[in-house]
Amino acid sequence: TTTQDLAFVLAVAFAILNAVVSGFFLSPLQLSVPWVKYLRYISALDYAWQGAMLAEFEDRVFNCSTSMGTDALSMFPEFLPKGRNFDLIRSTLNNPPQDCIVDANALLKYNEIHFSVGAQVGFLVAYLLVLHIMTYAGLLLLTAQKAKGKQLNG
Repeated sequence: TTTQDLAFVLAVAFAILNAVVSGFFLSPLQLSVPWVKYLRYISALDYAWQGAMLAEFEDRVFNCSTSMGTDALSMFPEFLPKGRNFDLIRSTLNNPPQDCIVDANALLKYNEIHFSVGAQVGFLVAYLLVLHIMTYAGLLLLTAQKAKGKQLNG
């Protein structure tokens, strides 16, 4: 029916919006329209992604002076384009400075992640509750409309 098709289209549009503003593809700083970054507050994917980022990177410091970590990452400089601009990057990746460290908190700050993992879980639970309440209210309304239609026709 038309209403099922419309519901499907709206669900897909909402899922795409969730994915785009979740912070996974674009950080809030990269969103060019200022008000769009506030849409991330209606994205469940954003809360899940922020929780995963916090769990993985909060208060971690990585030493990059010894190597790039794995054999797969050590192949990365070979894939950089040839050219003067990339020679410096390639040189730094192949021979990192002795005092090279990466503070993962900078990554969290860049992506504007300020809440704890527990807060992210709380946001997801609240999000789920709100959606369930909205669904229940919609079903009640639909049931009431159908009952009213039967009374008028019956």
